[in-house]
Amino acid sequence: MKSFKSLQVYVDQILSDITSPRSVCFFTLHKCASTLFGNYILKNVKGLESVDYASKIYSGEISFKEEIIFKKRGYVYGPIRISDGETSPVGRMLVKPTINYNFIRNKRTLFLVRDPRDILISSYYSFGFTHDLSTVDEIRKTQEDIRKEISEKTLDKYVLDEAEKQVFYFKALYEVRKNCQDSILLKYEEMIEDFDAFVDKFLKYLPLEESIIQAVYDKSRPRDTEDLASHHRSGSVQGFRHKLKESTIQSLNAKLEDILVLFEYEI
Repeated sequence: MKSFKSLQVYVDQILSDITSPRSVCFFTLHKCASTLFGNYILKNVKGLESVDYASKIYSGEISFKEEIIFKKRGYVYGPIRISDGETSPVGRMLVKPTINYNFIRNKRTLFLVRDPRDILISSYYSFGFTHDLSTVDEIRKTQEDIRKEISEKTLDKYVLDEAEKQVFYFKALYEVRKNCQDSILLKYEEMIEDFDAFVDKFLKYLPLEESIIQAVYDKSRPRDTEDLASHHRSGSVQGFRHKLKESTIQSLNAKLEDILVLFEYEI
């Protein structure tokens, strides 16, 4: 028979499960300010505890054999970057299970995207030159191989070679959102160009203190001068128009046309 003390703990847990806000899953792609969200924004949401499983896997805090648990109330899970794919450790353990229809259909979910052309530009500099390497051997080896491959390419060649992957990731994200009954789509561009509208959408699921909102605004502003050695290289909108040859942009638009139209980005 349970003691009064243990019974009270059990009752308190039940009441907490009932009264806590619904948990939220935050899906995005690499190079969409996902680090800002993971390291700062999601950790400061009122009433929800932040759980970043991708970071835990990346750092080796979670072994590849551990089970990942999602609770219905009281947590915000993310960032879950669909561009991690399904074959990397993060992809196998986190992405593949969470994009499954049976998992996502009844979850409260935020999606954040960015113009895929700017994602490609940012990816070139980040994954080719500046991104920190994991301490986990399997992840680090893959990162080193990717870095070597990218560093041997020009920016224009890289974006054309990698365009099809962006098509795959964006279509996958579109399908995941379509299967989710309770979701909001956010755009990186809106965070930069219409911050108030962006925050209004965000706050519907994830409340923030005014001081945190101001800090997010400050942290998300594009740099005045590009810093190729920084993780936050530029942050500008439509930077691809200044970084790529016109012929490259035309070829890239042709490759990305389906998802540019699907997510209402100007060609």
